[in-house]
Amino acid sequence: MLALTPEEIIEKVKRPPPLIRPSVSKGAAPPEAINIMRQCWAEQAEMRPDFNAVHDQFKKLNHGRKVNIVDTMFQ
Repeated sequence: MLALTPEEIIEKVKRPPPLIRPSVSKGAAPPEAINIMRQCWAEQAEMRPDFNAVHDQFKKLNHGRKVNIVDTMFQ
């Protein structure tokens, strides 16, 4: 385990390290899909879309066709 003092643990809980987000190049996915990913990665949970909103956004992105998020990311 980690050899942290109780004070160090408390400090890490108070000030966690920044979350790491993958970098996505512009050509890796449609810009709309990258925007959806970035919304999902928002630091504040209340700023993230819920699953239904993500589903609706991908459905709109696919012009109403059946949504498969993985396939959409590889287009």
